[in-house]
Amino acid sequence: MEIAIKAETDSRVLVYPLIKVLCNYGTVAVYTSNKYFTRLIENELEGGFKNIRIVVNPEADLEAIKESDDFNKSKYDFIIYDNVGATDYDMLICMLTNRISESYVQDLLYIIQDSKTHVLKFGSPAPTRKEKPEPKAKKSAKDEAVEEDDRDFNKWHQEKTDEDVLKEVLSDRTTKWCKFPSFDMIENMEARHIMPTPDDGLIKELFRLFGESLSIDERMFTKGARIKDESSSDISGTDVR
Repeated sequence: MEIAIKAETDSRVLVYPLIKVLCNYGTVAVYTSNKYFTRLIENELEGGFKNIRIVVNPEADLEAIKESDDFNKSKYDFIIYDNVGATDYDMLICMLTNRISESYVQDLLYIIQDSKTHVLKFGSPAPTRKEKPEPKAKKSAKDEAVEEDDRDFNKWHQEKTDEDVLKEVLSDRTTKWCKFPSFDMIENMEARHIMPTPDDGLIKELFRLFGESLSIDERMFTKGARIKDESSSDISGTDVR
């Protein structure tokens, strides 16, 4: 399964828990432009531990990454393309926080309605100021009937634009906001290879994304994600080649 990650924030907050979950079901490769991933493999650009392969290319040159890793699609059970411009994938996960740039918003416009695109929100929603609604002028029964007909027509006949869909995603305060992993969890992952256990909200979101393809029920998926990890000192460039 090929999974692309698109993010403006540090992708480790998603990729580390994602590695933790997916390594329960097979081998995992991470192709990334994030230089901080070198901390997992003793500051090298390629390496591995357990059943996980890491290849770092700060220039986000996906073709160079594939060439250096003798890539083929059946080599790993899961391949994570982390901000390396992948266009061929089974799933695209876009990370959102309550602060995103205009350029990121424009990028999302092109992909938001693609069935392969999924959005995960991290952090907490930005506070909004409640404003008192302005008093509305009383409408005649005829005007109200016309407006109701218009709403019914739009409900069934008007297709949403990319802008409409993106606006709903960005403003939807009912969606689950996932917690950022703590600094200690990130440090344990990089220093001792103790993979971070996702919080319950993120576990639910990951099950929503992967449960069906893994053919596993939510209880077993959650149990596997919550298993406390042990440290591993086995670091090698050939573990999962």
